[in-house]
Amino acid sequence: MILRLQNLLPTLCVCAATMAQGGAVSLNPSADTCLFELDPSYNFGGQRDVPSGTLGGQVGETRSRALYRFDIVAALPAGAVITDARLKMDVVQSPSGQQNSTFGLYRVLVDWGEGDKRGDNPGGAAADAGESTWESRFHPDQSWKEPGGAFGSDFASAPSAERAILGDGAYVFEFNEVGLADLRSAFSAPESNFGWLLASQSEEKAKTARRWATREHRTTPPVLEIGFTLEPTPALDLPDLSLVGLPDSPAVRFAAQSGVAYEVFRSYDLSDWKLLAVVASLETDQIAEVPDPDPAPATGVYYRVSASDSSGIN
Repeated sequence: MILRLQNLLPTLCVCAATMAQGGAVSLNPSADTCLFELDPSYNFGGQRDVPSGTLGGQVGETRSRALYRFDIVAALPAGAVITDARLKMDVVQSPSGQQNSTFGLYRVLVDWGEGDKRGDNPGGAAADAGESTWESRFHPDQSWKEPGGAFGSDFASAPSAERAILGDGAYVFEFNEVGLADLRSAFSAPESNFGWLLASQSEEKAKTARRWATREHRTTPPVLEIGFTLEPTPALDLPDLSLVGLPDSPAVRFAAQSGVAYEVFRSYDLSDWKLLAVVASLETDQIAEVPDPDPAPATGVYYRVSASDSSGIN
């Protein structure tokens, strides 16, 4: 909003614009572990890699499932709208005689305890109280709906993302529409953000298990990439401006809203602006008046007022 003082007759120009902005963030898990049927009371929260899939051979066809949680609220700015996402994960070890399998990411619907146990391959150690195991969300007395967790109760039935897994290497799970809705829900209601389960979709097939890097992995921890936009924020109501005290002592007068801070500028050429005053955020609506201490000749003098609230809207 600009006032022009020319031949002592002010001309007022008021303008405002908003623009959608966006970006992307990358974050590692805030917690991860696995559920291991072979050692049903073990926790794996401190492992640098964990198994997910079905074993085979001498240990029999026993299952394992990995859990990952991400602090989405801490990573995204307020007002973000999630537009796309992908989870980059590394398979660091595959079994001899491996069988290919599609793996899915399923939103976890109940809380669980990461724990801190680690050990030699296959890893883990007996769980302490509050740590997750194949048997329990929180050892020893808060169980899954069934051992290892139940789809439709402990985990969502539909995958957020899925990917065919072959041998060792890096894989990208692109979130589908279900997954994006899951992410948006986890962002808008962080109290329900319990992360994702990584599980083979062929658990009936032996030797589909892979060892997956966790956040403790030194070189290739999982990375969740989220793209987002920021909704345009409604512009503030622009105050009515006027010039008073003409011709000798011009001053800019406007109606200042409570909770809004204002800056008043002067220019002779619309390019070089000098700050005349800052009107701090007021508790009540008031009429503000800012004098020009050093007015120039009456021709070619411009005044501008900018406004911002606590959200930084201009």
